[in-house]
Amino acid sequence: MKNEKRNELFKRTEIEFVIESEINPTYEEVRNMVAEKYSKPAENVDVLTVKGNFGKQSFNSIVYVYDTTEKLAEIKSLEKTRKKRKEEDKAKKEAEKAKADADKAKVEAEKAAAESPSAE
Repeated sequence: MKNEKRNELFKRTEIEFVIESEINPTYEEVRNMVAEKYSKPAENVDVLTVKGNFGKQSFNSIVYVYDTTEKLAEIKSLEKTRKKRKEEDKAKKEAEKAKADADKAKVEAEKAAAESPSAE
């Protein structure tokens, strides 16, 4: 283990460590390994990263071990909310742009209609 820190705000233990392996371990393998070591259910473990070092058989990993499954679900829902907020902002900007384009087209159509009768 490289680094282990307790985060009381989120009720979790944040762990950074190195895994020695010939092949890249899967997130599920890392989750089960950490759950076994900390005597917690695998559902309470959230694996953030498993990164390999080029030319070496070591893999850096960051894992969060939550006290309860409910706390993990609560934190995950906050992450989804942030993602949804970004999507909503993007959709809102696109809607405003579409409305501006429609208003511009309407003004141009009225202007063209006003010029047409005077041309006749």
